[in-house]
Amino acid sequence: MSSKPFPQQLADLSRLKDYKANLDFFNGIQWKGKDKRRRLTLNYARTIVEKTASYVMAGRTVHIQPVGDSDDTRSRAAEEVLREAADANCLDRIDFDTEIDTAVLGDGAFKVAWNETESRPIITAPDVQGIFAWPMPHNLTDYYQVAHRYQLPPDQAELAFGVTPKRSTATIVERWTDLERDIWLDDGLIITGPNPYSLIPFVIFPNSPVPKQFWGASDITPIRDVAQELNREVSVLSTIMELSGNPITVISGVDQAEDIAIDAGAVWTLPPEAKAYLLDLLSGGGVSLHVDYINTIYRALHDLSETPRTTFGDTGRAMSGVALQMEIQPLLQKVARKRLIRSAAYARRARIILALTDRFLGTAHLEAGTITVNWGDVTPEDKPTDAATETQLWQAGLSAATTSMSRLGAEDPDAEWSKVIEQARQLAQAKGTPQPPPER
Repeated sequence: MSSKPFPQQLADLSRLKDYKANLDFFNGIQWKGKDKRRRLTLNYARTIVEKTASYVMAGRTVHIQPVGDSDDTRSRAAEEVLREAADANCLDRIDFDTEIDTAVLGDGAFKVAWNETESRPIITAPDVQGIFAWPMPHNLTDYYQVAHRYQLPPDQAELAFGVTPKRSTATIVERWTDLERDIWLDDGLIITGPNPYSLIPFVIFPNSPVPKQFWGASDITPIRDVAQELNREVSVLSTIMELSGNPITVISGVDQAEDIAIDAGAVWTLPPEAKAYLLDLLSGGGVSLHVDYINTIYRALHDLSETPRTTFGDTGRAMSGVALQMEIQPLLQKVARKRLIRSAAYARRARIILALTDRFLGTAHLEAGTITVNWGDVTPEDKPTDAATETQLWQAGLSAATTSMSRLGAEDPDAEWSKVIEQARQLAQAKGTPQPPPER
């Protein structure tokens, strides 16, 4: 065991170095050195990350599915707790920003704490650069200890912990296990004791899994080299085009030349053996070779990022829903992989929200049912066709009404179905035939 204080033991230099490199690349720092030659940056990395995040987060909802034939009143109450937490914490914004952060850095994190003053959960997305986790030896998707390192101004540190820091910026380190919670301020232990939550209030998840590793991989990594090559080649072509508009004059057979005017109407007098001509950089199809190479790089960029050109709106023709799905199949597969990981993370976060609510308010929402995460379609929706299909499935008894509503994007299918039943009952009573639609 190290003799150093726990905060000084937190070191993962390789991971943190990769985080910084990926973040710099996302922000457009994609050239090395300080060469003064023309350097164009086509920041496709940022565009691809943000576009993919928009596809991934489309239509995400969290529901509580009642267990068996149990009354759904409890599940609705639990869903209401989750909705109130989402509204109070602006989760739509937090989740979208976190999705971009996760794609860039390679890992994402949420923290759920309890606000004793307002008696509600507080949900934040801590900077994963300050997160350290100890994964389970037998399960690399779980962890038995988490440390969170962050900085606070002195006034905020004093307000939060009642301790006046000696430095201009206080470094806080929290260590959490299921049983214990310790907090250090500038390497000094200020709080220690049992975990007031009896659980680790962090949700840590990878962007894309790396085999046999806890931490994930960034979306920047597979496209870095290709994006840099695209920048270099476009910069070269840009230089050629500029020089072709301001042609280079070549004079041969002259030992010395000074003050040669190149203005319109200028007259030159050359020795008998001397020659002068303009260097044509566009002759011989040279530009076409550059353009062809750029197109090859461009295709490789789309292939490696799994975002076909169609996802940029460049179809060139009208396409049906099935044809469009086939065209963007690589992106659909990428989104499906990401959603598989995000579903587990959002479900875990929802469990923590309900567990803390039960612990501090004496409720039993965590036992209300199974937490499920639903997602919207990636391809553009055809509402009339989808509604007709779901209606046929419901009428044939192959799908529950609430399940069909969920697939059609209803935020609260159970509440919506209750409204449908009530409206049908009112209409039936008005016509003298009180028969609401069957519940399925």
